[in-house]
Amino acid sequence: MTNPSTTVTARPATRDDVPQLAAALGAAFQTDPVMSWIYPDPGHRARRVAPMFEVLARRFHLRHGHTQVATDGARTLGGAMWDPPEHWQVGAVRTLLALPQAVAAMGGATGRGLAVTNAFEAVHPYEPHFYLAYIGARPEAQGRGVGSTLMRFALAEADRLRMPAYLESSDEANVGYYERFGFRVVGEVRLPHGPLVPTMWRPAQS
Repeated sequence: MTNPSTTVTARPATRDDVPQLAAALGAAFQTDPVMSWIYPDPGHRARRVAPMFEVLARRFHLRHGHTQVATDGARTLGGAMWDPPEHWQVGAVRTLLALPQAVAAMGGATGRGLAVTNAFEAVHPYEPHFYLAYIGARPEAQGRGVGSTLMRFALAEADRLRMPAYLESSDEANVGYYERFGFRVVGEVRLPHGPLVPTMWRPAQS
């Protein structure tokens, strides 16, 4: 249960935060079009998405120091995984090292997950930038400004360094939301027999 009267704040995530971060993102992405493409079966999705986020946090994103959690002082309400400039590429070696954990977490959906990664990387810009890989809030915490708190926290750092930012909007319905923070659609990815994913860029703020 969340208390809507308490203040939501964002802070950098630690390793101790990972289980609750993964649980929050797992809940947030249950109806996401890309996650629904990776995990077509709702029951499979309900079991697998949070473990997948735990692997992603531990093996890829947390090490860069730009993964955040949003809390109300008692519970993790949401989180975001960002990569700093020139660290968005996963790399073959790190992918191979993480593969056993990824397979254990994702089961038979590992191939589709890699297909999404490859499709996104194929159009990813090379100009140095901050990259938002994932952001979400628990369904029961939506409407409390969790996502906005996380976005402002991370973009303040990008603005301090005068760096642009990039993301893929895995749900087309969220394009307008990201536009509020200065992102603009610059391209798209169409997954085979799946959703259209707009790609978005936010210029460096002077």
